Amino acid sequence: MKLFRITAILLLMLGYSCIAILDRMSGVTVEKIKERGKLIAVTSYGANNYFLYRGEPFGFEYELLRLLADDLGVKLEIQLTDGRVPLMDILNSDYGDIVASSITITKSRRKQYNFTRHFMKTKQVLVQRLGKDDDIVQDVTDLIGKEVVITENSHYYQRLQNLSEEIGGDILIKTVPPQIGEEELIRMVNDGSIDFTVADETIAMINNFYYPDVDINTPISFPQRIAWVVRRKSPGFRNYVNDWLTRIEADGTLEELYNKYYRINRVLEEQLAFSQDPGNKAIISEYDGLLRKYSYIINWDWRLIAALIHQESRFNPRARSWAGAAGLMQLMPKTAEILGVTDRYNPEQNVFGGIRHLKGLIDIWADRVPGETNRLKFVLASYNAGVGHISDAQRLAEKYGKDPLIWENNVDEYVLKLSNPEFYNDAVVENGYCRGSEPYNYVRVILSRYQIYKKNIPLIPESEGAASK
Repeated sequence: MKLFRITAILLLMLGYSCIAILDRMSGVTVEKIKERGKLIAVTSYGANNYFLYRGEPFGFEYELLRLLADDLGVKLEIQLTDGRVPLMDILNSDYGDIVASSITITKSRRKQYNFTRHFMKTKQVLVQRLGKDDDIVQDVTDLIGKEVVITENSHYYQRLQNLSEEIGGDILIKTVPPQIGEEELIRMVNDGSIDFTVADETIAMINNFYYPDVDINTPISFPQRIAWVVRRKSPGFRNYVNDWLTRIEADGTLEELYNKYYRINRVLEEQLAFSQDPGNKAIISEYDGLLRKYSYIINWDWRLIAALIHQESRFNPRARSWAGAAGLMQLMPKTAEILGVTDRYNPEQNVFGGIRHLKGLIDIWADRVPGETNRLKFVLASYNAGVGHISDAQRLAEKYGKDPLIWENNVDEYVLKLSNPEFYNDAVVENGYCRGSEPYNYVRVILSRYQIYKKNIPLIPESEGAASK
Protein backbone atom coordinates (compact mmCIF):
# COMPACT_ATOMS: atom_id res chain seq x y z
CA MET A 1 0.00 0.00 0.00
CA LYS A 2 1.35 3.40 -0.98
CA LEU A 3 0.46 6.58 0.86
CA PHE A 4 0.80 10.15 -0.26
CA ARG A 5 0.00 13.38 1.54
CA ILE A 6 -1.58 16.08 -0.60
CA THR A 7 -1.09 19.70 0.39
CA ALA A 8 -3.20 22.70 -0.44
CA ILE A 9 -0.30 24.42 -2.21
CA LEU A 10 0.03 21.62 -4.76
CA LEU A 11 -3.62 21.78 -5.71
CA LEU A 12 -3.78 25.55 -5.78
CA MET A 13 -0.89 25.58 -8.24
CA LEU A 14 -3.10 23.69 -10.69
CA GLY A 15 -5.24 26.79 -11.07
CA TYR A 16 -8.37 24.95 -12.14
CA SER A 17 -11.89 25.47 -10.90
CA CYS A 18 -13.86 22.40 -9.93
CA ILE A 19 -16.38 22.98 -12.71
CA ALA A 20 -13.67 23.30 -15.35
CA ILE A 21 -12.03 20.12 -14.14
CA LEU A 22 -15.33 18.27 -14.15
CA ASP A 23 -15.82 19.28 -17.78
CA ARG A 24 -12.33 18.13 -18.83
CA MET A 25 -11.56 15.16 -16.65
CA SER A 26 -11.72 11.63 -17.94
CA GLY A 27 -13.51 8.85 -16.17
CA VAL A 28 -11.89 5.80 -14.71
CA THR A 29 -12.88 2.25 -15.58
CA VAL A 30 -12.35 -1.06 -13.85
CA GLU A 31 -10.11 -2.05 -16.74
CA LYS A 32 -7.93 1.06 -16.29
CA ILE A 33 -7.56 0.39 -12.58
CA LYS A 34 -6.53 -3.21 -13.18
CA GLU A 35 -4.13 -2.21 -15.95
CA ARG A 36 -2.59 0.41 -13.68
CA GLY A 37 -2.35 -2.16 -10.89
CA LYS A 38 -3.58 0.10 -8.12
CA LEU A 39 -6.72 1.70 -6.72
CA ILE A 40 -6.14 5.35 -5.80
CA ALA A 41 -8.32 6.41 -2.87
CA VAL A 42 -8.58 9.86 -1.32
CA THR A 43 -9.31 10.15 2.39
CA SER A 44 -8.37 12.11 5.51
CA TYR A 45 -7.01 11.27 8.93
CA GLY A 46 -9.55 10.34 11.57
CA ALA A 47 -10.81 7.60 13.84
CA ASN A 48 -13.37 6.51 11.22
CA ASN A 49 -11.26 6.96 8.11
CA TYR A 50 -7.52 6.35 8.46
CA PHE A 51 -4.93 6.34 11.22
CA LEU A 52 -1.69 4.63 12.17
CA TYR A 53 -1.63 2.36 15.20
CA ARG A 54 1.70 0.84 16.26
CA GLY A 55 3.01 1.72 12.84
CA GLU A 56 0.24 -0.04 10.89
CA PRO A 57 -2.74 1.55 9.08
CA PHE A 58 -6.26 1.17 10.42
CA GLY A 59 -9.68 2.75 10.07
CA PHE A 60 -13.12 1.46 9.10
CA GLU A 61 -13.09 3.12 5.69
CA TYR A 62 -9.43 2.22 5.09
CA GLU A 63 -10.10 -1.47 5.72
CA LEU A 64 -13.11 -1.35 3.40
CA LEU A 65 -10.93 0.20 0.68
CA ARG A 66 -8.29 -2.48 1.20
CA LEU A 67 -10.95 -5.17 0.74
CA LEU A 68 -12.14 -3.46 -2.45
CA ALA A 69 -8.58 -3.33 -3.81
CA ASP A 70 -8.15 -7.02 -3.01
CA ASP A 71 -11.37 -7.79 -4.87
CA LEU A 72 -10.05 -5.87 -7.88
CA GLY A 73 -6.75 -7.71 -7.61
CA VAL A 74 -4.72 -4.49 -7.30
CA LYS A 75 -2.72 -2.62 -4.68
CA LEU A 76 -4.22 0.20 -2.64
CA GLU A 77 -2.73 3.69 -2.79
CA ILE A 78 -3.98 6.11 -0.16
CA GLN A 79 -3.84 9.84 -0.82
CA LEU A 80 -4.35 11.92 2.31
CA THR A 81 -5.52 15.50 2.36
CA ASP A 82 -4.35 17.80 5.14
CA GLY A 83 -7.85 19.20 5.51
CA ARG A 84 -7.35 22.55 3.79
CA VAL A 85 -8.57 21.29 0.41
CA PRO A 86 -12.00 19.62 0.14
CA LEU A 87 -11.75 15.92 -0.56
CA MET A 88 -14.03 16.20 -3.56
CA ASP A 89 -11.79 18.87 -5.14
CA ILE A 90 -8.91 16.41 -5.01
CA LEU A 91 -10.97 13.71 -6.69
CA ASN A 92 -12.12 16.13 -9.35
CA SER A 93 -8.50 17.13 -9.96
CA ASP A 94 -7.75 13.65 -11.33
CA TYR A 95 -5.81 12.73 -8.18
CA GLY A 96 -7.89 9.72 -7.26
CA ASP A 97 -10.48 7.16 -8.25
CA ILE A 98 -12.68 7.29 -5.16
CA VAL A 99 -13.24 9.47 -2.08
CA ALA A 100 -13.82 7.68 1.22
CA SER A 101 -14.21 9.92 4.25
CA SER A 102 -17.47 9.31 6.14
CA ILE A 103 -19.43 11.39 3.61
CA THR A 104 -23.14 11.69 4.29
CA ILE A 105 -25.56 11.74 1.37
CA THR A 106 -27.60 14.93 1.24
CA LYS A 107 -29.94 16.30 -1.40
CA SER A 108 -27.57 19.10 -2.34
CA ARG A 109 -24.55 16.78 -2.49
CA ARG A 110 -26.40 14.35 -4.77
CA LYS A 111 -26.65 17.16 -7.32
CA GLN A 112 -22.88 17.64 -7.20
CA TYR A 113 -21.37 14.24 -6.60
CA ASN A 114 -21.63 10.70 -7.91
CA PHE A 115 -22.33 8.60 -4.81
CA THR A 116 -22.04 4.85 -4.55
CA ARG A 117 -24.72 2.93 -2.69
CA HIS A 118 -24.57 3.61 1.01
CA PHE A 119 -22.87 1.10 3.30
CA MET A 120 -23.57 2.60 6.72
CA LYS A 121 -25.92 4.99 8.49
CA THR A 122 -25.18 7.53 11.17
CA LYS A 123 -26.99 10.27 13.02
CA GLN A 124 -26.04 13.18 15.22
CA VAL A 125 -26.29 12.37 18.91
CA LEU A 126 -26.16 14.35 22.13
CA VAL A 127 -23.10 13.58 24.24
CA GLN A 128 -23.74 14.02 27.98
CA ARG A 129 -22.54 12.61 31.27
CA LEU A 130 -24.12 9.48 32.66
CA GLY A 131 -26.28 9.90 35.73
CA LYS A 132 -29.66 8.87 37.02
CA ASP A 133 -32.32 8.43 34.34
CA ASP A 134 -34.05 11.64 35.38
CA ASP A 135 -30.75 13.53 35.05
CA ILE A 136 -30.15 12.51 31.41
CA VAL A 137 -31.69 14.45 28.55
CA GLN A 138 -33.77 11.87 26.70
CA ASP A 139 -36.27 14.29 25.16
CA VAL A 140 -34.66 16.97 22.99
CA THR A 141 -37.18 19.54 24.21
CA ASP A 142 -35.31 19.40 27.53
CA LEU A 143 -32.38 21.10 25.77
CA ILE A 144 -34.27 24.41 25.80
CA GLY A 145 -32.19 26.87 27.79
CA LYS A 146 -29.22 24.52 28.04
CA GLU A 147 -25.73 25.18 26.64
CA VAL A 148 -24.34 22.85 24.01
CA VAL A 149 -20.68 23.28 23.06
CA ILE A 150 -19.51 22.53 19.50
CA THR A 151 -16.62 23.58 17.29
CA GLU A 152 -17.23 26.65 15.18
CA ASN A 153 -18.15 26.12 11.51
CA SER A 154 -19.08 22.49 12.17
CA HIS A 155 -22.09 20.87 10.50
CA TYR A 156 -23.63 20.47 13.95
CA TYR A 157 -24.33 24.21 14.19
CA GLN A 158 -27.03 24.24 11.51
CA ARG A 159 -28.64 21.14 12.98
CA LEU A 160 -28.84 22.71 16.46
CA GLN A 161 -30.33 25.89 14.99
CA ASN A 162 -32.95 23.85 13.14
CA LEU A 163 -33.64 21.85 16.29
CA SER A 164 -34.22 25.05 18.27
CA GLU A 165 -36.81 26.07 15.68
CA GLU A 166 -38.44 22.64 15.72
CA ILE A 167 -38.79 22.41 19.53
CA GLY A 168 -39.95 26.01 19.90
CA GLY A 169 -37.23 27.23 22.24
CA ASP A 170 -33.63 28.38 22.22
CA ILE A 171 -30.75 25.97 22.66
CA LEU A 172 -27.73 27.96 23.81
CA ILE A 173 -25.10 27.13 21.21
CA LYS A 174 -21.54 27.89 22.29
CA THR A 175 -18.78 27.52 19.72
CA VAL A 176 -15.10 26.94 20.40
CA PRO A 177 -12.09 27.20 18.03
CA PRO A 178 -11.58 24.28 15.61
CA GLN A 179 -8.37 23.23 17.34
CA ILE A 180 -10.65 21.92 20.10
CA GLY A 181 -11.95 19.02 18.04
CA GLU A 182 -15.03 16.95 18.73
CA GLU A 183 -13.02 14.18 20.38
CA GLU A 184 -11.62 16.73 22.83
CA LEU A 185 -15.14 17.99 23.52
CA ILE A 186 -16.28 14.44 24.29
CA ARG A 187 -13.39 14.13 26.73
CA MET A 188 -14.46 17.41 28.33
CA VAL A 189 -18.00 16.06 28.81
CA ASN A 190 -16.56 12.91 30.38
CA ASP A 191 -14.41 15.00 32.74
CA GLY A 192 -17.28 17.33 33.66
CA SER A 193 -15.74 20.44 32.08
CA ILE A 194 -18.84 20.92 29.92
CA ASP A 195 -22.33 19.42 30.07
CA PHE A 196 -23.20 18.76 26.43
CA THR A 197 -21.72 18.45 22.97
CA VAL A 198 -22.86 16.84 19.71
CA ALA A 199 -21.11 14.23 17.56
CA ASP A 200 -21.84 11.88 14.70
CA GLU A 201 -22.89 8.56 16.20
CA THR A 202 -19.94 6.69 14.67
CA ILE A 203 -17.44 9.07 16.26
CA ALA A 204 -19.37 9.00 19.54
CA MET A 205 -19.36 5.18 19.59
CA ILE A 206 -15.59 4.96 19.14
CA ASN A 207 -14.99 7.55 21.84
CA ASN A 208 -17.46 5.87 24.19
CA PHE A 209 -14.98 2.97 24.38
CA TYR A 210 -12.49 5.32 26.00
CA TYR A 211 -14.84 7.60 27.90
CA PRO A 212 -17.39 5.26 29.51
CA ASP A 213 -18.91 7.98 31.70
CA VAL A 214 -20.76 9.56 28.78
CA ASP A 215 -24.19 8.80 27.35
CA ILE A 216 -24.64 8.89 23.55
CA ASN A 217 -28.17 7.47 23.28
CA THR A 218 -30.16 10.65 22.55
CA PRO A 219 -30.36 11.40 18.80
CA ILE A 220 -30.86 14.97 17.64
CA SER A 221 -31.20 14.20 13.92
CA PHE A 222 -32.67 11.63 11.56
CA PRO A 223 -30.35 8.88 10.31
CA GLN A 224 -28.14 9.82 7.37
CA ARG A 225 -26.56 7.46 4.87
CA ILE A 226 -22.78 7.27 4.38
CA ALA A 227 -21.31 6.41 0.99
CA TRP A 228 -18.26 6.87 -1.22
CA VAL A 229 -17.95 9.23 -4.18
CA VAL A 230 -16.54 8.41 -7.62
CA ARG A 231 -16.04 10.50 -10.75
CA ARG A 232 -19.18 11.27 -12.73
CA LYS A 233 -17.71 9.77 -15.88
CA SER A 234 -17.09 6.42 -14.17
CA PRO A 235 -20.46 4.61 -14.31
CA GLY A 236 -18.86 1.20 -14.83
CA PHE A 237 -16.59 1.57 -11.83
CA ARG A 238 -19.49 2.83 -9.72
CA ASN A 239 -21.55 -0.22 -10.69
CA TYR A 240 -18.64 -2.49 -9.76
CA VAL A 241 -18.32 -0.86 -6.33
CA ASN A 242 -22.07 -1.09 -5.77
CA ASP A 243 -22.12 -4.80 -6.68
CA TRP A 244 -19.15 -5.44 -4.39
CA LEU A 245 -20.79 -3.59 -1.48
CA THR A 246 -23.92 -5.70 -2.00
CA ARG A 247 -21.82 -8.87 -1.89
CA ILE A 248 -19.92 -8.03 1.31
CA GLU A 249 -23.15 -6.99 3.00
CA ALA A 250 -24.76 -10.31 2.07
CA ASP A 251 -21.87 -12.48 3.24
CA GLY A 252 -21.47 -10.67 6.58
CA THR A 253 -18.08 -9.07 5.87
CA LEU A 254 -19.44 -5.55 6.22
CA GLU A 255 -21.11 -6.29 9.55
CA GLU A 256 -17.97 -7.99 10.88
CA LEU A 257 -15.87 -4.94 10.06
CA TYR A 258 -18.48 -2.59 11.53
CA ASN A 259 -18.48 -4.60 14.76
CA LYS A 260 -14.68 -4.43 14.94
CA TYR A 261 -14.67 -0.65 15.05
CA TYR A 262 -17.98 0.31 16.61
CA ARG A 263 -19.39 -2.49 18.76
CA ILE A 264 -16.57 -4.34 20.52
CA ASN A 265 -16.53 -2.86 24.01
CA ARG A 266 -12.87 -2.26 24.78
CA VAL A 267 -13.89 -0.19 27.80
CA LEU A 268 -15.34 -3.29 29.49
CA GLU A 269 -11.98 -4.99 29.03
CA GLU A 270 -10.23 -2.03 30.64
CA GLN A 271 -12.62 -2.04 33.58
CA LEU A 272 -12.01 -5.74 34.12
CA ALA A 273 -8.28 -5.07 33.98
CA PHE A 274 -8.40 -2.51 36.76
CA SER A 275 -10.41 -4.82 38.99
CA GLN A 276 -7.59 -7.34 39.11
CA ASP A 277 -5.54 -5.86 41.92
CA PRO A 278 -2.80 -8.23 43.09
CA GLY A 279 -3.45 -7.40 46.74
CA ASN A 280 -1.18 -9.53 48.91
CA LYS A 281 -0.76 -12.48 46.55
CA ALA A 282 2.72 -13.92 46.37
CA ILE A 283 2.65 -13.95 42.56
CA ILE A 284 1.36 -11.72 39.80
CA SER A 285 0.70 -14.41 37.19
CA GLU A 286 1.79 -17.87 36.17
CA TYR A 287 4.29 -16.21 33.82
CA ASP A 288 6.36 -14.51 36.52
CA GLY A 289 9.18 -16.98 35.95
CA LEU A 290 9.32 -16.15 32.24
CA LEU A 291 9.54 -12.44 33.00
CA ARG A 292 12.34 -12.94 35.50
CA LYS A 293 14.11 -15.21 33.00
CA TYR A 294 14.20 -12.62 30.18
CA SER A 295 14.13 -9.30 32.05
CA TYR A 296 17.95 -9.21 31.95
CA ILE A 297 17.74 -8.36 28.22
CA ILE A 298 16.59 -4.84 29.05
CA ASN A 299 17.68 -4.67 32.69
CA TRP A 300 14.15 -3.87 33.85
CA ASP A 301 12.45 -4.92 37.04
CA TRP A 302 10.36 -7.89 35.90
CA ARG A 303 7.37 -6.42 37.74
CA LEU A 304 7.41 -3.44 35.37
CA ILE A 305 7.18 -5.84 32.43
CA ALA A 306 4.32 -7.55 34.26
CA ALA A 307 2.51 -4.21 34.57
CA LEU A 308 2.87 -3.72 30.82
CA ILE A 309 1.60 -7.24 30.07
CA HIS A 310 -1.35 -6.72 32.39
CA GLN A 311 -2.31 -3.66 30.40
CA GLU A 312 -1.78 -5.44 27.09
CA SER A 313 -3.43 -8.82 27.61
CA ARG A 314 -4.46 -9.34 31.27
CA PHE A 315 -1.98 -12.26 31.17
CA ASN A 316 -4.13 -14.10 28.62
CA PRO A 317 -1.76 -15.81 26.14
CA ARG A 318 -4.67 -16.26 23.68
CA ALA A 319 -5.64 -12.58 23.76
CA ARG A 320 -6.19 -10.93 20.40
CA SER A 321 -6.97 -7.24 20.05
CA TRP A 322 -9.32 -5.49 17.64
CA ALA A 323 -6.20 -4.44 15.69
CA GLY A 324 -4.82 -7.97 15.33
CA ALA A 325 -2.17 -7.77 18.07
CA ALA A 326 -1.83 -11.14 19.80
CA GLY A 327 -0.45 -12.93 22.83
CA LEU A 328 0.78 -11.84 26.23
CA MET A 329 2.65 -8.77 24.95
CA GLN A 330 0.22 -8.15 22.08
CA LEU A 331 2.69 -8.36 19.22
CA MET A 332 1.50 -7.05 15.87
CA PRO A 333 1.98 -9.46 12.93
CA LYS A 334 4.74 -7.44 11.24
CA THR A 335 6.58 -6.87 14.52
CA ALA A 336 6.45 -10.59 15.29
CA GLU A 337 7.77 -11.42 11.84
CA ILE A 338 10.72 -9.03 12.26
CA LEU A 339 11.48 -10.53 15.67
CA GLY A 340 11.31 -14.09 14.38
CA VAL A 341 8.29 -14.98 16.50
CA THR A 342 6.56 -17.79 14.64
CA ASP A 343 3.77 -18.40 17.17
CA ARG A 344 2.48 -15.27 18.89
CA TYR A 345 0.29 -17.39 21.18
CA ASN A 346 3.24 -19.29 22.60
CA PRO A 347 3.95 -17.53 25.94
CA GLU A 348 7.72 -17.97 25.86
CA GLN A 349 8.08 -16.88 22.23
CA ASN A 350 5.80 -13.93 22.82
CA VAL A 351 7.54 -12.72 25.98
CA PHE A 352 11.01 -13.20 24.51
CA GLY A 353 9.97 -11.36 21.34
CA GLY A 354 8.12 -8.62 23.20
CA ILE A 355 11.08 -7.89 25.47
CA ARG A 356 13.39 -7.73 22.45
CA HIS A 357 10.93 -5.29 20.89
CA LEU A 358 11.19 -3.19 24.04
CA LYS A 359 14.98 -3.42 23.73
CA GLY A 360 14.73 -1.91 20.24
CA LEU A 361 12.64 0.97 21.55
CA ILE A 362 15.04 1.54 24.45
CA ASP A 363 17.91 1.75 21.95
CA ILE A 364 15.99 4.23 19.80
CA TRP A 365 15.39 6.61 22.71
CA ALA A 366 18.75 6.06 24.43
CA ASP A 367 20.48 9.00 22.75
CA ARG A 368 17.37 11.09 22.14
CA VAL A 369 16.05 11.92 25.60
CA PRO A 370 17.76 12.26 28.99
CA GLY A 371 17.00 10.64 32.34
CA GLU A 372 16.15 6.99 32.93
CA THR A 373 12.68 7.61 34.36
CA ASN A 374 11.85 10.22 31.73
CA ARG A 375 13.12 7.95 28.95
CA LEU A 376 11.00 5.08 30.24
CA LYS A 377 7.87 7.09 29.54
CA PHE A 378 8.90 7.64 25.92
CA VAL A 379 9.56 3.90 25.57
CA LEU A 380 6.19 2.92 27.01
CA ALA A 381 4.32 5.49 24.90
CA SER A 382 6.12 4.19 21.79
CA TYR A 383 5.21 0.59 22.63
CA ASN A 384 1.58 1.68 22.62
CA ALA A 385 1.39 4.15 19.75
CA GLY A 386 4.60 3.73 17.78
CA VAL A 387 7.74 5.87 17.64
CA GLY A 388 6.35 7.95 14.78
CA HIS A 389 3.47 9.48 16.73
CA ILE A 390 5.68 10.21 19.76
CA SER A 391 8.24 11.90 17.50
CA ASP A 392 5.40 13.98 16.03
CA ALA A 393 4.45 15.09 19.55
CA GLN A 394 8.07 16.06 20.19
CA ARG A 395 8.14 18.25 17.09
CA LEU A 396 4.86 19.90 18.09
CA ALA A 397 6.14 20.49 21.62
CA GLU A 398 9.25 22.19 20.28
CA LYS A 399 7.24 24.29 17.83
CA TYR A 400 4.93 25.55 20.58
CA GLY A 401 7.64 26.34 23.09
CA LYS A 402 7.69 23.18 25.20
CA ASP A 403 10.65 20.92 25.90
CA PRO A 404 10.71 18.06 23.33
CA LEU A 405 13.03 16.03 25.57
CA ILE A 406 10.75 15.91 28.62
CA TRP A 407 7.60 13.78 28.78
CA GLU A 408 5.67 15.15 31.75
CA ASN A 409 3.83 18.43 31.06
CA ASN A 410 5.66 18.81 27.75
CA VAL A 411 5.55 16.08 25.10
CA ASP A 412 2.61 14.30 26.77
CA GLU A 413 0.49 17.44 26.28
CA TYR A 414 1.08 17.31 22.54
CA VAL A 415 0.47 13.58 22.37
CA LEU A 416 -3.05 14.43 23.57
CA LYS A 417 -3.40 17.07 20.84
CA LEU A 418 -2.71 14.56 18.06
CA SER A 419 -6.43 13.79 17.88
CA ASN A 420 -7.20 17.41 16.94
CA PRO A 421 -7.14 18.36 13.22
CA GLU A 422 -5.25 21.61 13.81
CA PHE A 423 -2.34 19.63 15.25
CA TYR A 424 -2.32 16.36 13.29
CA ASN A 425 -2.48 18.39 10.07
CA ASP A 426 0.44 20.58 11.20
CA ALA A 427 3.36 20.65 8.77
CA VAL A 428 5.73 19.17 11.37
CA VAL A 429 3.52 16.10 11.89
CA GLU A 430 4.51 13.18 9.68
CA ASN A 431 2.22 10.41 10.92
CA GLY A 432 -1.13 12.18 11.16
CA TYR A 433 -4.00 11.38 13.48
CA CYS A 434 -3.44 9.53 16.74
CA ARG A 435 -5.87 8.96 19.59
CA GLY A 436 -3.45 10.64 21.96
CA SER A 437 -5.37 9.73 25.09
CA GLU A 438 -4.29 6.10 24.59
CA PRO A 439 -0.50 6.51 24.94
CA TYR A 440 -1.02 9.32 27.46
CA ASN A 441 -3.07 7.10 29.77
CA TYR A 442 -1.06 3.97 28.92
CA VAL A 443 2.09 5.45 30.46
CA ARG A 444 0.29 6.56 33.61
CA VAL A 445 -1.61 3.32 34.16
CA ILE A 446 1.41 1.06 33.70
CA LEU A 447 3.60 3.08 36.05
CA SER A 448 0.83 3.22 38.65
CA ARG A 449 0.29 -0.52 38.47
CA TYR A 450 4.04 -1.06 38.71
CA GLN A 451 4.02 0.78 42.03
CA ILE A 452 1.24 -1.54 43.26
CA TYR A 453 3.27 -4.58 42.21
CA LYS A 454 6.41 -3.27 43.90
CA LYS A 455 4.50 -2.74 47.11
CA ASN A 456 2.85 -6.17 47.17
CA ILE A 457 5.06 -8.54 45.20
CA PRO A 458 8.69 -9.30 46.19
CA LEU A 459 11.34 -8.78 43.54
CA ILE A 460 12.75 -12.21 44.40
CA PRO A 461 10.27 -14.92 45.45
CA GLU A 462 10.71 -16.17 49.00
CA SER A 463 11.48 -19.68 47.79
CA GLU A 464 14.31 -18.44 45.60
CA GLY A 465 15.56 -16.11 48.35
CA ALA A 466 15.71 -18.95 50.87
CA ALA A 467 17.48 -21.21 48.38
CA SER A 468 20.17 -18.61 47.76
CA LYS A 469 21.10 -18.33 51.45
